[in-house]
Amino acid sequence: MWESIKQIEEYLGLPEVPDDDLRDLEDIWMLGLCDWFTDRVEFQQWLIGSRADSARFFWGHAKPATGKYVLSSHVITIVVSSTTTAANHYFFRHGDKVRSTFSGCLLSLLSQMTLRNPVVRGRILAMIDHGVRFERDNAKNIWRKLIEPIIASPGLSQVQYWVIDALDECAEISAVFAILSKLEPTLPFKVFLTSRRTDEIVQDFTHLHNTLGINPLLMAEIQAQDTQGAIALYLETNKHKLHVGTEIQGRLLLDRISRKSQGCFMWVRLVLEELSTLLTFQQVEQVLEEVPEEMDLLYSRALGQIASRPAKSIAISRAIIMWTLCAIRPMTVDELQSALQLGIGTTVEDLNEGIPSLCSQLFHVDKNGRVLMVHLTAKTFLQT
Repeated sequence: MWESIKQIEEYLGLPEVPDDDLRDLEDIWMLGLCDWFTDRVEFQQWLIGSRADSARFFWGHAKPATGKYVLSSHVITIVVSSTTTAANHYFFRHGDKVRSTFSGCLLSLLSQMTLRNPVVRGRILAMIDHGVRFERDNAKNIWRKLIEPIIASPGLSQVQYWVIDALDECAEISAVFAILSKLEPTLPFKVFLTSRRTDEIVQDFTHLHNTLGINPLLMAEIQAQDTQGAIALYLETNKHKLHVGTEIQGRLLLDRISRKSQGCFMWVRLVLEELSTLLTFQQVEQVLEEVPEEMDLLYSRALGQIASRPAKSIAISRAIIMWTLCAIRPMTVDELQSALQLGIGTTVEDLNEGIPSLCSQLFHVDKNGRVLMVHLTAKTFLQT
């Protein structure tokens, strides 16, 4: 089997991208932070609906930084636990040359299907034997020559679930809807997507709904009040990061953070990381008093903190930000260390641990040693 898998991977030509999409979320899944969403009647209709006219697509939309990534990850586990098949997933990343294309998305999803389904694996091997060629950078070509013949195969009776996060970060949104709108209604295929609500995406989903006929699409908006309970649960799980005050004071601080967050997961994460470095209850209270509620103001505050440090520290932080923003793919810590040496003649001891503090939590290092922006909203802010 593994020889076949290797042969298929070479055929598909997948880029060597670590699968860190589901990083650090095991505790979130176990706690059920998003049960409020997946318990909804309309979501259950999408998940287990078996009638010919049951919804094929579900679109969850929300404002930036409000937990769509967490929601997508939770949906994956719900699909796995509630059905007899796996949830193939893809997380788009704006500005990443590898992770922002729909062709890359399709090849990744197909690769996952190959690993999990012997019918799909057999079909791909047969294509290899018959010399089927395709264009790796052409999403429509990949769909027509590889994926559509596979999902239309008589032997593929299981419903194939796709979970696609951050559709608005895809560089080829028009290609996504061009393909989805041509799906045959009899194909065993369901797609869950998340994105911001933009005029372009609303128009595309409306067209998709009108094109495919009876009830093909369900949608739900994720609002601030929906996520407050999940944020409170997240804070409870991470209350150990607050090292000051009594138990009662800690409870009051968590309640204050939750109220001030306005349903924004990213705001909570950034503020909690900053509070984790403080040593007195008075310092924590002062920061919570000063920290702005709007994300752009929060990012401005982070830059202000960087600018208030010694000149040497500012130079290192500026270099980290510039190298990371300009890279066409996420840099590893080792690559960034070499870039710092080349650019400003500096080597930072324990750069892996130092990046978050040097950049006021705007960047973090993932489990694969890659330096990532904390969120697309931060990248957009820094580039404007």
